[in-house]
Amino acid sequence: MVADNFREIGTRLLTPLARNFPLDPMGISLLSLATAIGAGYCFSQAEAGSVLLLFAAGLVFLTALLGSRDGIVARIRDLASKQGDLVDHTLDRVADVIILGGGLSNVGRLYENVPALWSDWVFSECSQTRLLANVHGDSSGVRGAAWLWDE
Repeated sequence: MVADNFREIGTRLLTPLARNFPLDPMGISLLSLATAIGAGYCFSQAEAGSVLLLFAAGLVFLTALLGSRDGIVARIRDLASKQGDLVDHTLDRVADVIILGGGLSNVGRLYENVPALWSDWVFSECSQTRLLANVHGDSSGVRGAAWLWDE
């Protein structure tokens, strides 16, 4: 991904902060997921020009910052494992879905502009992937999270 181009710089900047971070890698991943849920909620409640959009953007940044720190903490504390990496990446993708489903799905021009742009980033001769609006509106991310809950 594009962020991989900046991994070395990010690691150098975040390693000193990660050394004394009070949470373990799983705690950081879960906190990152919580900030993503907050961002998705803010996006779903915000209207054009709302201060909630700024707050949501800040939570997205915090989600990314925390998401980049959990692996660093795992390596520093010698807790890195394939299972932990899988959990981390899975929670990161769940966070992406929550953020995108939270309110960005209400931005109609995404469905026109994004498919026109992604062909430059696809590792294939052609892409037949379609970007569709969610069926249940901006509550789809919440519904999906609720279905994951085991009673």
